Amino acid sequence: MAQPPHSQLAPLPTNLPFDLVSETLGRGAYAFVRKGKEPGSGTICAVKFIHKQYSEKYGNITPKQLLMEVGLHQHVGAHKNVIQFYASGESTIWRWIAMEFADGGDLFDKIEADVGVQDDIAHYYFQQLVAGTEFIHSKGVAHRDIKPENILLDSDGNLKIADFGFATLFKHKNQVKKSTQLVGSPPYVAPEVSEGKGYIGDQVDVWSCGVVLFVLLTGNTPWDEPTNRSPEYVQYKSTGGNATYDPWPQIKPAVRPLIQAMMEIDPSKRYTMEQIRSHSWYKTNNPLLDVEARARGLVLATRLVEGLHVPLTQVAATPEDDGDDEGDDDDMDYEEEDTIVVDDVETFRAQLSSQAEPSSSAATDATDATDLIPNTQALSDDMESLTLDPEDVNPELSSQQPSQYLREKAANAQSFAANQRRQQYHSQQSSFSSFNYNDQQILESVNEDPSQSQFSAQPAVSLTLTQAARQFNDICPSGRLTRFYTLWPYSRLLPLLLSSLRKSGVPVDERCYNENIEELEKQGDDAYIKIATRDSRQCVLTGRVGVERVTSEEGDGLYVVGFDKARGCPLEWRRLFKRVSLLCQEAVFRGRGLG
Repeated sequence: MAQPPHSQLAPLPTNLPFDLVSETLGRGAYAFVRKGKEPGSGTICAVKFIHKQYSEKYGNITPKQLLMEVGLHQHVGAHKNVIQFYASGESTIWRWIAMEFADGGDLFDKIEADVGVQDDIAHYYFQQLVAGTEFIHSKGVAHRDIKPENILLDSDGNLKIADFGFATLFKHKNQVKKSTQLVGSPPYVAPEVSEGKGYIGDQVDVWSCGVVLFVLLTGNTPWDEPTNRSPEYVQYKSTGGNATYDPWPQIKPAVRPLIQAMMEIDPSKRYTMEQIRSHSWYKTNNPLLDVEARARGLVLATRLVEGLHVPLTQVAATPEDDGDDEGDDDDMDYEEEDTIVVDDVETFRAQLSSQAEPSSSAATDATDATDLIPNTQALSDDMESLTLDPEDVNPELSSQQPSQYLREKAANAQSFAANQRRQQYHSQQSSFSSFNYNDQQILESVNEDPSQSQFSAQPAVSLTLTQAARQFNDICPSGRLTRFYTLWPYSRLLPLLLSSLRKSGVPVDERCYNENIEELEKQGDDAYIKIATRDSRQCVLTGRVGVERVTSEEGDGLYVVGFDKARGCPLEWRRLFKRVSLLCQEAVFRGRGLG
């Protein structure tokens, strides 16, 4: 499939009713999102810009369909668990949609893959998902694309259903109509969607909500797709929903019947929203609901962050691992005693200087493509292999650069007043040059970054952070937590990073491996690597890994390696991040006193 040109090069409309106050937050093939601010009220919004020509040419989305998305979102966007619709307009090139900005980020960015969350948290968010979905259905609208990517959080940690690009009107004047369009994400879509016989929109949403509940409880999807091509789905179907493969045993008996009823293969027998709300597990008293709203947000944020864990003393499992590591010299087996844990730059540099320089032959072996596990995941025609991204000065996939986050914290390191702390977390537009910080303050602030908790033996949010926090996103910022810090210089970090990406299943052309490293080093203080691969469910997974300098230009300094997802399952992106982090664990800076 032909690739669309860089749509953001086209001039944006000049008569927007708001000011654009951020770089790009997210980008697709023919659309991107930026943050806007209404001049009068100061209301912050997310603005989705859709290139009309490219969306029709490359995405087969007609102007009529764009108007349908706008109209349906406006029709249903008045519920506390649905992203609120603000306004829309168009120019000759663009269709734009202004909507509520979910500054709590993605829910599933904060859920550990293959683990999930505790029952009360799953119950809390499932109730909100059902409430929002039922409201949408009450308006005669079906979402048809309920999945983790489209589930966001506000600043208090409340769930918000987003993205109505595949929504449809399934009921009008009490008349129900069937749809035939093949839409949705394979792991979450109902089986009747692919059968070609037509389906009813609200019934497929119920199925998708059941899969989301399964993922909340297990950190994994039950199958790659609900067809006979999936052995897991075949077992589920043949046993009447009584599957025994992992992770089904993780599902407790009290909730399993509800999931099975929502994922009933016969849509006419599938649970309705009313039946879901009447189920005993759904009606179970949840202690989280007894907590005052603001305090509940802090509890949720703390528990979600502390539920993330990257055990750095383990060896990373790669997509090609068969479970037998004996005699496999290609695996990067980092034992606990080999891991470098440093408290400051001086210690780190002393350790580096004490290490002998590798011989030329050893250096050759370290970057030899034959030492890298070959990628076996085929890419579709509309995907790219791993490529460099030197022309992008700023990362475009995160609402706040990790380096900016830490610099802001260091700039405010001398002030612990609550209002100043809160301002520090939400100041997105400050210029780095205006910050009053030094390298020592930055290093001291690393421990307060919530992303650092995941590398501790027992993850915990810092006491300073919890004492200063006033709402959910003070602890769980909108930016992704898939990042780590390093004191390694480019010359050591980049070969390890590229090698680890390839070992983790990301396609790297072995012929340009050394050229990639040389080109990355030429990019200066910041370098970005585009990622395009397929996840364990064979779904598209794209994004970018950015290496950004945090400290000043003197010496080797501190860098942050941030993984920003553009497209795909957040849990699969986290799996990739964990694999690479484990393979790079020798370079991970854990902060002062962490281990």
